[in-house]
Amino acid sequence: MQYFLTAFLLLAGFLFWGAGLAAWVTPARYRRFSLIFALPAGLALQSLTVWIGAHADLKGTDAYGRLSLVLPVVLLLTAWLWRREAWKKSSRFAVLLALMTIQLSVMVLPFALRGGELTTVSIGSHDAADYAAGARVFQEFAWSDRSAFLGQTEVVSVGVVDNFFDFWLRTNHFTPSALIALNGSVLGLKPYQLTGLITIALLTATLPMVFWLARAGLRYRPWPSLGITAIYAFSPINWYAVYQVSPAQIIAANAIALLTWSGLAYWREGAVLARCWRWTGLLFAGFGLIFGAYNFMIVVCLVPLVAYVGGLAVFKRLWMQLIRWSVVMIGVLIVSGLVYFERGAGVIERLTLFEQGFGWAIALLTPEGWLGLLNGPWLDGFALGWRIPLAVGATALIIVPILCGARRRPLVVWLTLSLSLPILVGYWYLRSRVPASDSTSYEAYKLFAVFYPGMLAAYCFWADFGWRHGGVRRWLAGMGLVALIAANFAGEWRFFYRLLAPPLEVDSAMVALGKIEQMPQVASVNMRLENGWTRLWANAFLLRKPQYFEIHTYEGRKPTTLSGEWDLLGDFFQFELPGDDSLHPAPGYTLMRRQSPFFLEAAMGGGWAEMVRDDPRLTRGTRWAAYPDPYLILRNPQLVPLRVTLSVVIRALGNRECQIKVGGVDLAQLNLSREPLTWTKAEIVLSPGETRVNFFTPQPADLVGGRLKRPVTFAIDGFGIRVLGRVVESASAQ
Repeated sequence: MQYFLTAFLLLAGFLFWGAGLAAWVTPARYRRFSLIFALPAGLALQSLTVWIGAHADLKGTDAYGRLSLVLPVVLLLTAWLWRREAWKKSSRFAVLLALMTIQLSVMVLPFALRGGELTTVSIGSHDAADYAAGARVFQEFAWSDRSAFLGQTEVVSVGVVDNFFDFWLRTNHFTPSALIALNGSVLGLKPYQLTGLITIALLTATLPMVFWLARAGLRYRPWPSLGITAIYAFSPINWYAVYQVSPAQIIAANAIALLTWSGLAYWREGAVLARCWRWTGLLFAGFGLIFGAYNFMIVVCLVPLVAYVGGLAVFKRLWMQLIRWSVVMIGVLIVSGLVYFERGAGVIERLTLFEQGFGWAIALLTPEGWLGLLNGPWLDGFALGWRIPLAVGATALIIVPILCGARRRPLVVWLTLSLSLPILVGYWYLRSRVPASDSTSYEAYKLFAVFYPGMLAAYCFWADFGWRHGGVRRWLAGMGLVALIAANFAGEWRFFYRLLAPPLEVDSAMVALGKIEQMPQVASVNMRLENGWTRLWANAFLLRKPQYFEIHTYEGRKPTTLSGEWDLLGDFFQFELPGDDSLHPAPGYTLMRRQSPFFLEAAMGGGWAEMVRDDPRLTRGTRWAAYPDPYLILRNPQLVPLRVTLSVVIRALGNRECQIKVGGVDLAQLNLSREPLTWTKAEIVLSPGETRVNFFTPQPADLVGGRLKRPVTFAIDGFGIRVLGRVVESASAQ
């Protein structure tokens, strides 16, 4: 129940913050529709509030978050007194509100079914932890604070940024973390509790602008516009972003839709300079959200709009109107860039960071995928036997009505082409630059997704075309919309299945790592957690401690010399040292003092596979072997041997033999099955230097996975190492 309550409180909060502002900034002609703009306006106002609070050097949203509620209250009261007509016909949006309620409920349902305390999960991406770290920065710290991790220049520097606070103000995705921080302070919740839910609420908050872009932008009829909005609401393209926890992408899509319609409406009324002030509020909100969430998108956010306006200006020779329109659009853009100065100044810097390669390979979207017809939660297409006819049918469905309607509705057809073709060119360019496995497939998906509100409306021209003709065509258009909505909705069961047992989750043990901040004996920490998801969340929970990383983790967490006094380990390897040289802040995690005479290290060797997502027993500590002879490495940096006890929890997909050797000595011959087996060797002497732990299984590998099968042999769910003492002449040394 708390998942539903929190999600609806977040959405209501966005509306509360934006309703009054939207009533004031919506042009008089459209004021009775101001509730359409309330949600993006609310997001923009919340973002601006945190931006001002940060620059005022206030000590986080915990210090001013609830007090800031005065601002939307004042805007609501004044709008009620002087702009009451903005809400007189709000009942006309009842169907849209019902759709938003259904969509939000359906997306939250898998979390509610799992139960437990509020937390964040992901189906693969680690971005949630990054957003949560930024949210904690804005929630608890002041801009001038350079203590602990925030001021570790050698670790956090990115470009011209030399501290973690400025990294979030200038370079990283400011607005999503600002929203998490402010709403967390108001609701009394921590970033790890809100990050996933706020991403869901942000997608729901996009639906009014999707509807409005179809209804008032492309001038479709109400029911086709609602149908398009429903397709967008349940599209796997968007659900993929939500359950990968990508709030910045969703905010950018909302902002681009707002900018596209506002710029379009201003053009349609003649781009008169004397009336330009009426549009500055909505335009400023849109540009502000782009600067705050995806500042690098500022260079392309107006491309469809410029294509439409520029084409009309050339065809009809409306040069003066084009100049006036450009002056206003560029003027508001410049003002917004000055307000969000660091964000504007960081655009080029952010673009250069893409040369490093971000993200992962994402499947190619072909025409049937543009309409949401995809196979599973990874945006894969169907098998060729289905994909080719679906793609041909979708192409015909998109193109033929546009060709038929070009003579009767040339401006609408030109707008559909402007909304879709430039972005498709960019998408195909990014996809074709290098092989699809490169990170550019990720960048191509992001480009497609942020423009998807307008593109989807353009691809559904057929729905309005058929609806307007009435009779059989109307019935066919209606049935086509219903079929597409049903197909998109039916595809979500794979997301449900994945989220009922998510591969990545912030569990109670990870949250308990925050207790390390209250341990005075732990002055600094080396983040030696093997799992990237766990390592990033540990970073977010321990911002009040200096931290060091041995591998590149994310932007703002560079690898350096491990100068920390303690190593934080967990996931796969579990350690126990004598005395107080090892601490256990949470189940499954160990802090080891590096200067301990019993200190040792462990690492993964060769022969191990990537995570098997369909593993029914998957845990943070699970590692699958890809080959019959994988191995681990134990390192004893001491000058004398160490006496240790080793323990292994091991299993397979079926009956399988497994041999274990340590340092070349055969120690065990195990018979594995689906049930985990615990093997323990009471005492082993580890000589100084490296010792290998070898595993060998004679049976052939099993194939697991969906469309792309991978070989695996067996799984280890944890490897325990307990140091008993040192092998020296003096017993007292032990």
